[in-house]
Formats: sequence, C-alpha cells, structure tokens
Amino acid sequence: TGKSISYKVAGAPANPFILAAQIHSQKVSQTKKDSQSVSILETSSSSGNVENKTGENDPQPDKVQNLPPPDTVEFEFMSSTTPGSESNESHEAQEVESDTLENETEETEENQDDKNMTWFQCAGLLQYLKSQLRNVEGIIDEVETADNANQEYFLNKVIETVGQVEETASQLLRISFQFLEKVEKENMTLDDSNQKAFPTMPSLDPGLRSKHLTDSQKTYLIQIGPNQPNLQVYPSNSSIAKEGHKQSRFNPSWFKEYPHLEYSLSKDAAFCFVCSLFGSGPGMEKAENVWSTEGVCTWHKFKSCGKAKRGKLATHFSSASHKSAMFAYANFVKTCGHVDVLLSKTKRHALIQEEEDLVRNRKVVEILLDITKTLGRQGIAFRGHGDDKEGNFHQIVMLMARYCPDLKFWFSTTRMRPYRVTYLSPQSQNEFIELIGRQVQKRVTKEIKEAGMYSVMADTTPDVSHKDRLAVACRYVDANGQPRERLMSLTEAKDKTGEGGADEIIEALNKHEMNLNELCFQSYDYTASMSGRFNGVQKKIQDKLGRRIPYMPCLAHRSNTVIEHSCEASAVIKELFNVLEELYVFFTSSTKRVSCLQESIIGAAVDNPLQLRNLSKTRWVVRAESIKAVWSTYEAILESLAILQERSKDIKTKTAASGLLTKITRFDFIMCIMFMKNIMYKTKRMTEVLQKEDLNIIDAITIMESTIKSLEYVNNDIDAMNAEIQAAVIFAEHLGVDAQTDFQRHHRHRKPPARIDENPSNAVSFNLESFYRKEFKAVLDTQISTYKEVNNNSKETTKPLIDTLHPGKDVAPLESFKDLTEYFPRDQRPDPEALMSEMEVFRSHLTDHYHTNVQDISDAARIAEKQKSVFPLVNKAYRLALTAPVTVAKDERTFSKLKLVKTLCRSTMNDERLEELLIMACEKDITDEISVVKMATAWAALKRRRVQISIVP
Repeated sequence: TGKSISYKVAGAPANPFILAAQIHSQKVSQTKKDSQSVSILETSSSSGNVENKTGENDPQPDKVQNLPPPDTVEFEFMSSTTPGSESNESHEAQEVESDTLENETEETEENQDDKNMTWFQCAGLLQYLKSQLRNVEGIIDEVETADNANQEYFLNKVIETVGQVEETASQLLRISFQFLEKVEKENMTLDDSNQKAFPTMPSLDPGLRSKHLTDSQKTYLIQIGPNQPNLQVYPSNSSIAKEGHKQSRFNPSWFKEYPHLEYSLSKDAAFCFVCSLFGSGPGMEKAENVWSTEGVCTWHKFKSCGKAKRGKLATHFSSASHKSAMFAYANFVKTCGHVDVLLSKTKRHALIQEEEDLVRNRKVVEILLDITKTLGRQGIAFRGHGDDKEGNFHQIVMLMARYCPDLKFWFSTTRMRPYRVTYLSPQSQNEFIELIGRQVQKRVTKEIKEAGMYSVMADTTPDVSHKDRLAVACRYVDANGQPRERLMSLTEAKDKTGEGGADEIIEALNKHEMNLNELCFQSYDYTASMSGRFNGVQKKIQDKLGRRIPYMPCLAHRSNTVIEHSCEASAVIKELFNVLEELYVFFTSSTKRVSCLQESIIGAAVDNPLQLRNLSKTRWVVRAESIKAVWSTYEAILESLAILQERSKDIKTKTAASGLLTKITRFDFIMCIMFMKNIMYKTKRMTEVLQKEDLNIIDAITIMESTIKSLEYVNNDIDAMNAEIQAAVIFAEHLGVDAQTDFQRHHRHRKPPARIDENPSNAVSFNLESFYRKEFKAVLDTQISTYKEVNNNSKETTKPLIDTLHPGKDVAPLESFKDLTEYFPRDQRPDPEALMSEMEVFRSHLTDHYHTNVQDISDAARIAEKQKSVFPLVNKAYRLALTAPVTVAKDERTFSKLKLVKTLCRSTMNDERLEELLIMACEKDITDEISVVKMATAWAALKRRRVQISIVP
C-alpha cells in the first residue's frame, strides 16, 4: 500500500528533504558542521517528522522541524511492482520492432538516460567497483602463493584488471558529477534570509503543462494526482452536437472508471495522466501524442467507435504504450519519489544491491554485443551446429566466462533470474545481429546523405542456395574529401530484365530513404541487361527518374574482356593458356603429384616459388600470376613430369605426364610464355589500379592511356621483338629443343595448289621470326584498338570533367562549365560563370603557392578540400569528379565476402540476417566504431526486458 506523506501544495519546494536538511544545518555550529559527514535523512512513518542520522551507533542530532502543516494534500504512493512476464517470448527474445531500431540511439541516449538516472545508480556502481577490487586481492594472493610466479602473466593481469577498475571508476565519477549537476539545477538553495523564491511548479491543467518536467515537478504532480475538475456543466462540442443525439460533452463518471483520466479546462479535452508524465521511453515508440500532449475531445467515440468496436478510452488504457508508461510510473515512484527509499536502511541497501546487479547485467550485455560484433566483422558462423551449445557464439562466451568474473557470475546465478534467461539463444543472437547490422547500415546511409551527391553501382551473382543476389553499393565523398564506396543493400534479384533491375535498385535506395535527386552517376558491368542502351538498367533508371544520369561502364570488367578477346586472336597464345590449365589440373588432382612437384622445386633451389594458379574465367588478371608461377618453376616442372612419366605405376598418370612434357617443351609454348609474361603484367597492373577505391575517373583514363602507349611501344619496336625471339631460341637450345626444327614440324609452309595459284613458287614465304611477330602483333593490335575504344567512350562521357577540372590543362571556356553544371543534382547546380571565375583564381592559387606543378586531379581535389571555405564551388566540382565511379569492384568484393558468410552449412539463412551480417563484414571500419555501450542502451530500449540493465548517461 505504500506510505503517506503530508506535502504542502502551494509554493512547495522542489525537494522538501533537502530543504529540511538546510534548515537544520542553520542551527548547528560551524565546527560541528565541518566535523560531521553529510547526513542521510531518516524519519518515522508514524510521526511524519524528519530526523538526521549518520549511522546506527552515531549520536542523534537535534530534531528537524516539521514541514508546514496547513493546506496539505494526502497522497499514497504506489507500491513498487515488477513488470510481468512477456507473453509469447520464446528463449528471451521477441521480434524486434523495425521502427524502434531506426531511432535506437539518439533518443535513448539524449532523452532517456537523464530521466532515469538516480543517485542509487552511483551507489550501485560503487558497490560494483568494490567487487572489482576483490579481484585485485585474488591476483595478489595468487602471486604470493604461486610456486613459480610468471612475471609476464602477472603484469598482463594487472594491466587488464586495473584497466577495468579505471573504466568503472571513470564512469562512476562522470555519472556522479552529472547527477550532482542535475540535483543542483533542480533544487533551490536558500540564502541567509531564506527568502529565495521556490522554483515554478507545473500547471495542474494538462493542456497548459510543459512537456519537459523535472523529477521534482513530476513528484509534485504525482502527489496532487490527476486533474479531475467536477463541473456542473461541461462545455459542449458544437461539431458533434450538430450530428444529432451523440455524446457531445465530457462525462465526469469516466473519472471513476478510469482513475488516470484527466480533463483540461483550457482545451476542453481529455488527457492520460500517466502518459503525460512518462510519454517517452522504451515501449512508447508507437504511443499516440493526443493522450499526452494534444488532448482528445471526440466525446461521442469515448465509449464506442461503432458496432462491436471498443471506444477510445478502453483502447488507450489497455494499449501497450500505456502499460509501458505505467511501468515507468511505478519505477519512478519506487526509485525517485518514494519516501521510504530515503528513510529505510533496508530499502536503501536493497536498491544499492539492485543497482549493482544492473551494472553487472549491463557489462554482460556489452560483452555479448562485442562478441556479436567480432563474429560479424570476421564473417564467422554464430551457431554452425545442430546443438546451440556447440556453436561459435556460445563457445566463445563460455571461453570468456572462464576469465571474466562478470560472465562467470552471470552463469552461476542463472537459476536466480526470471525464466533463467542467459541471452544465448538463437533468437537473442539474431536480435544482437539485427541491432548492430542496422546501426552499421544507418551509419552508411547517414554518411551518404551528408555527402549531398552519390553514385550507384550494382551487380548480381548466384549464391550457394541458388538465389541470384543483387548487391547495390554507393560511391560518395566523405567529410574529409576522400572517396568512399559502401555496400547499401543485398537483396534477391527476382527479375533480371533491365526493367526489373532498375525497379529493384530504386527500391533499395528508397528503402534507405536516399534522395534520388542526388544520384549523379551509375555504373554496372557489360552485360546487356545492365548496360544496354535501349532496355538495360542504365537506360531504364534514367527513364524512371526522368533525367539524364551518366552511365560509367566498369573499366575493370572491360579490361578483363579486352585481354580475353585479344588472347583469342592468336591460336598459339590460346593454346598456351590451355596448357597452363592442364598443368594446374594435372598436379592439383593428386597429392602425390603435388608432393613430387614440391620436391623438384626444393631440389632446384627456386627462389620465392609460386604455387600453380587456376585460370579464373572471370578474373583474367589471375592469368598473369599463373604465367609467372609456371615460368619461375619451369625446370622443376619439367623434372617432376619426367619423374612421373618414368616411375608412376598409374598408366593414366604416365600418359598425361608424357603429353604435358611434350607440350611444354614445344618452342611455341616457350616463345609464348616468355612474351606474354611481360604483356600480361602491364595489363594486370592497370586492372589492379582501376579496382582501387580512392581512384577517380579522370586519373583512371590517364592510367589507361599510359598503358596503351606502353603496348604501342612494344608493338612498334620490331628490334626488341626479334631480340626476344632470339632469347627464346637460346633458352630452347639450353633445354635441348631445336627451335627451327620444331617450328618446321608444327608450322610447315604448304604451297598453295595450282588451281588457286598458278605460280606457287612465287608465294610469300615466312620464317620463324615473321611468324611469331605476326601472332604477337595480332594480340597487341586487338588489345590496343579495344582499349582505345573503351578509353574514348569514357573520355566522351566525362569530357566536361576533364576539360574543366584537370589541373594540367588551361581554364576551359564557359561552354564547358555549362556542360559540367548539368552533372550536378538539379537543386545543387552552381552558376557556370561563378564556377569559371572561381576556377581561374584557384588555378592561379596553385601556381603561386605550390612550387611543383599539380598535374594530378587527386592532389588538386585535396587542396580544394582544404581551401573549401575560399573556393566552395571549385571544391564542389572536384567532389563531383571524385563521386564518379570507375569500376564495380565494390560489388565484386561483396560477392567474395558473400561466399564466406553464406556457406553451404549456412544456406538456410534468411535474407535480412544475411544482409546484416554481410554489411558488418564488408564495412569493418564502421563496425569497429560501433559503441557496445550505446548498443546496450539501445538493446534495453527495444522492449521491456526480463533482466534490466543500468542506464549509462
């Protein structure tokens, strides 16, 4: 039933107990006040007088005078209640509300922490600090009693334990200062004359009451109770009265049926007393503001909203939001407003112990969240076994429990908790994953929105469950001026047409509330469904958004196709790669063959030998590594094939080894591998640079032009090509292969028949050098012509960017700046003339203040970012250039992570969980920055928990 206390209504102080202590302190001498510690108020519930006691055996100080008795109001505090069990909560967890996750941190941290903070939390933290110090005693005892003390172990243990103590002590000190500041703000101080005004009390009318109330004001209103004026006649709602015989006035009988109902004379509306005081917090995300701040005056719907429909009163007072407010109300009365808390030693001890348990519970939840974050960023399975207790998450928790006192205490007291919860169930793990994954995704979305402009990159791939996955990534420039590429979403691609792909990409952007007007560029691979000019995704997105969005083809994909097609231009080069694949398959299909090859490599003393590489069908840059691996271990491969040919008892092995030995000792193979190892590394280096995240499109075009020039130089240098052929002839002779004989055997010149050529003796003859020059030129000509075509198309798309922003060129004419402004989002387009003028000054600034000429657009962009307050338009233009995508390598890296996250053993994972785990693994830097302290607060705010945790401000 609680205790009753007499409390002055009019002009009541914010905290009567502090006031009583101050009045008493005026009667005590200065020396006695200096020598005694601050007393804790204690009173007798029967007399109502307030006494000042410092301990059980301390001398009793003088009685404090009673509070002013006249004009008092009796209020009976609610007895403390514990939230009931949650129905349908299987294994501690229920489905997470998505709208709560979207706003889990800011509101919880800024609004709720201060409201729920009490001085008992400080006492609980101090008690927890005391338990940590006991661990220090254990370390000392262990060192003193150990037979052989390990210095390194002791020092590491000291550093770890003292660090934990320091963290708790810092947190306790911070909370104590914050709470003390809060108390000083809420409590008034009396001057010598005791004439200072009391703080303004809140209005009793709920329509005039402030939304933000202090704890003292809430205590005052709770003692007064709901505002329930009893009028003879209540105002009539004219709009309802016009409709006929309907309830058009407030009915005071509703007060008896719903004791927490309030009535506002100023607004002629009804309010909920509990929701007006505790209308925000866990479980109140979907609460209706009309019952707490606006008021309800549709009187005809209060009891019924139609046939077999409950009225507004019954609906609200049985709603989940009202129940959550009631729990907050009961908790407030228990911790902040209950007089017995300040008066009873037993209850103070119980509350301090409870706060210590809350702190310990919070530490456990933070550890569980940290383990979730670590497993997620590493792409490691959480369960991966039929038995939940055998999963990685459970086993890592058990491992830490052997060394972490908090976790050890958590599991040792499992039977004492409601429903014996441990938060290790699959449902709880999924809740942790969803919480952290959504937060990472939210950080990505926030960074993109702050950038003001972005590009979209998308690609598809099948996963292990035979579903086609669409990865949508965005490229933008962060606050430091650095280009970033982030994974936005991963969904199932159900429609692979251009129309369907465009719809799915736009849907993904809308899902994360991205501004489609800020979309500047788009990039995909060269498949017809993505890059088609008429029905591809790039065209359909422009049609759906009603504006031009420049399409930047993936240069890395195009470079792979160029290499592939050029190698098919020569029969001998094509045969080279076929033999390389046969070598890889032959040796890797048997452990004995691999062992034989390794022994030959060790015997040949090969420096830094490379493993044979598989020839990827999609990544042609891997073929450069395969060529290098075979070339560096060529003699060891010959030796191992000869050994297998002679000693193997398997006829298939002997036959295959003999055939491969013949193929790799042909002069065609020797000549082609010596030539292609240089060419492939030129293109490999370019493709690797193109895949870098910080590369911009203008520098990418420059790199491709340099590679084209290098290939042209090789193609035109006949002497160098002949010298390389002669080097191959010498190397073949070293192996016992006659180049001319082998060439004549496989490339014998056949004279054309007379019916085709009447003078066959006059036909042009070719020798070894001319034959291989012709084959090599076929490869180089194909590469050069195709690379030029790709480069010219890219230059045409980005011509305004190159003409106006390249620091190595003169300032472009005004028309180029007009074309450049068309690339900006419509609401961000600068004035072309102003941009041109600013660019002229910027170029002069580069010349005057930087001794070396700035020829790189990346350097110019960094300077513009540093001087963005002086050159805002120039900085904006360079940020636009950095936003343009070069490749879709981000999507390809995502697919590599997808193979690690969604394995054959995890093929039944649902799409939402897969997306959350994948974004944690792909965006590791953001995942590492996620604070488990804030996540624990957000976790507690999702819903009412069976195990509560402390609130950290």
